[in-house]
Amino acid sequence: MTILRSRFEVEGSMRFLSHLDILRIVGKTLRRAEIPVAFSQGFNPHPLIAFGPPRPVGMASRAEYFDVELKEHMNPLEFQERFQEQCPGGLLIRKTGEIPRGTGALNAVINCATYLLKVEYSPLLTKEELNNRVKDIFNKEEIIIFRHSPKGTKQYDIRPGVWQLSASPLENGAVVEMEIMTGSSGNVKPGEVADSLGIRDYKITEMVRTGLFTRLPEGERIVPL
Repeated sequence: MTILRSRFEVEGSMRFLSHLDILRIVGKTLRRAEIPVAFSQGFNPHPLIAFGPPRPVGMASRAEYFDVELKEHMNPLEFQERFQEQCPGGLLIRKTGEIPRGTGALNAVINCATYLLKVEYSPLLTKEELNNRVKDIFNKEEIIIFRHSPKGTKQYDIRPGVWQLSASPLENGAVVEMEIMTGSSGNVKPGEVADSLGIRDYKITEMVRTGLFTRLPEGERIVPL
């Protein structure tokens, strides 16, 4: 059997679909493309497909990943071409490659994500003022946020999961770029980081996940494919 890993982009109206919707689309596309997907054993067999960390609804992405196990060998380029021919617009495979059996699952190895946000607000802040707000974040020992769910409210310290952050002025706001923790070991939401900049009444006009990585303890980033 062969395991193929693909990096794909989500854009246009496709970004408004949920993570579960994307899973379903990928599964249907594999069937339409007649890809020889392997299935699990047992009473309820399911296709052996695995995805990386969920993408928030409404967010475009340049770097999503999925793994699929095949019953027989297939050239990665052929897989990519057959899949893309059957895939609806807005989901674009950019790279496919074979990975060795025993490679860590995507959700286990991905612990870092990068994002680009464009925000609008008034009154505007200068480059120096934005830099000072970024410095304030890194000077803090903790950044406490509250997350609400039907089970109640919990507080989290997101400061350990904010690794890089920059903000540059635009004509009507700013562009904010960040490298933050994601995955099974912990999850920092980009909106929480934007809130921490202390910009009053801002509006996010664009939000893109620009990368998913394995981040080593010394800070080096490794792409999954």
